[in-house]
Formats: sequence, structure tokens, C-alpha cells
Amino acid sequence: MVYGLRDDGGLTAPLSSVAHSGTGPDAARQERPHAHSVTETIAGGVAIVADLGIDRLVSYRIGPDGGLTRLAESALAPGAGPRHVALHPGGRFVFVMNELDSTVVSLALDEASGRLTEIDTKPAVPAAARDGNHCADIQISPDGRFLYGSNRGHDSVAVFSVDQKTGTLALVDHAPCGGATPRNLALTPSGRHLFSANQNADRISIFARDAATGRLADTGRFIEIGTPMCVKIVR
Repeated sequence: MVYGLRDDGGLTAPLSSVAHSGTGPDAARQERPHAHSVTETIAGGVAIVADLGIDRLVSYRIGPDGGLTRLAESALAPGAGPRHVALHPGGRFVFVMNELDSTVVSLALDEASGRLTEIDTKPAVPAAARDGNHCADIQISPDGRFLYGSNRGHDSVAVFSVDQKTGTLALVDHAPCGGATPRNLALTPSGRHLFSANQNADRISIFARDAATGRLADTGRFIEIGTPMCVKIVR
């Protein structure tokens, strides 16, 4: 659904909306479409919808009147459950955190057509932890060199390096999240710190980030708050 933004900061009535159809193999979570997130591309004008229920990324052109035109659909592995998307600052690559099969996927983006082509897929947790884990958020460092994904169950932040030429991924570390059930992550604009909203620990843990290696170090500082589910940093 698309809304217009009024001069006073309020929203207009809906300008357009779309609906998906289909199911996925996970009967408990994929009995119907579930458009979990919408991310506009770096260049703007194209929205990528991660539909957890049908294992698809659907690209739409956003018209000047707020209308939506479907451009392309990209199928992920059955039962993957795409949840959140991160965009490489260069605009060439798109990264997806899959909730249900605990994987991270990198894709190449064709801005003109909206088509996404899979490049690489990596597990977000060790094999022994996969059955009890559900991935959540994904963030990318300001320079585009490192990805950070949250693992609920394994209670960790997965750190991956990104090959700047090919978009392939390499695991760097699994950093303990500093609590339980890290639902959301946020990087500061400088990239020096990462915040982990640990839903079931009632705390937001604060990590220092090494820009050269991508690794995280728990600062020991945190924000006590009931059931944190999302962190947004205002510039």
C-alpha cells in the first residue's frame, strides 16, 4: 500500500495497493502470502517486497502518482521465508535474510527491469543450531563491505564480508547478541556501533564495530527497555 505525505507530515488516503497470491511449503508460516518488508532501491523509484509466505521477492515501479507497476518476481528456495532486505550502497547488490531456513542470500539487481539474480547463499547459523533458529533483521555497513544478520534462537549476530566485485559472501563471525531474541539491528551512520534489540531480554545491547575486520565487540553498555522490537537512528 502506498500513501502520500502531506506538507504537515500527515498521510493522505491510500494511493494504491497490491496483493500477492500463493503459499509455501511451511504450513505453519506460509499458508498465505506475507509481505514482510518493503525496501526502496538506492536509485529510488523501485520497491522490493520480501514476501515470507511465498518465498519471493517482488519488484514494483513506483509511479509519480504513487501507483505500483509489477516489474519482476524472483523465487528463492522453497521454505526460505524472506524477511528483510539490505541494499549495497553501490546499488548493484541486494541481500536478504531468510527467516525460515536461516540463510543469507546475495543477489544482483538490474535497476531497469527490477530483476534480481541470485549470486550466493550462506547459512546464518552453524548446522547444529539451524532447527531452533529463526533469522530476523539484516543490516549493511556504510561502506558495503560487511553484513550483519540477527539470529533468534542462536541469539547471535552473524557477520559476513561482501566481495565488492562479485557480491559473494564469507562468514566472519557469530557474535553473541548480548541478550535473547535479537529481533532488530541498527548501525550508526558512522558505522562505529551496532545496536541489537534483544526482545526477550528487555535490553538493547551496544556493540563497537571494527571497520577493518567487521567484527563486533560488546561494549558492556546497554539500554534497559521492555520488549524492544525495533531500533531506528535519526540523523
